[in-house]
Amino acid sequence: MKARLFLLAAFSFLPVCSGETVVPLIAGPAVLPAFSRHLLGDDREQASSIYSEHSGAVLLLIVRSESGEEIARATGFFIADGRIVTNEHVVRGGAVFVDLGAIKVPASVERIDEFNDLALLRCSGELAVNPLRISKGDAPSPGTTIYSISNPAGLERSMSTGVVSAIRELSGRKLLQITAPISPGSS
Repeated sequence: MKARLFLLAAFSFLPVCSGETVVPLIAGPAVLPAFSRHLLGDDREQASSIYSEHSGAVLLLIVRSESGEEIARATGFFIADGRIVTNEHVVRGGAVFVDLGAIKVPASVERIDEFNDLALLRCSGELAVNPLRISKGDAPSPGTTIYSISNPAGLERSMSTGVVSAIRELSGRKLLQITAPISPGSS
């Protein structure tokens, strides 16, 4: 049996009264799961293995205004061939750069999905990163353990865990309600 890492941090979120978060399901019942080769087992070991295997594909994005001022820090996921997925609202109104430590590599917007708040970027430089393997799958059921690796407040590659509380529908969109904390900058 394979553990599944659901890329929750790449999606916009809406707080709900219980302190939980909801994230959209993409393309019907799919959520872009990345499959891990690790067997289910001790939760701590599993979380550590998932972090080790996938955190390198979680990128810090810097958004700058026309004057060069930093206006946002966000999370992007390297998926293949210089392509990065992030939120559409992140890339609105600024130039996007991938923060590789000493250098910032420009990224251009290749595609936008405003309804699902997604953006596909293309990085102009080489990324020495293993991409996430993305495939469609069934939506996780309530009670499924989920992991989020993101850059809240620019703090790179922070991991949180939770469970799927419910699958909801709001304004024609299917959403996952989750208990994992998702903070600003995780978009």
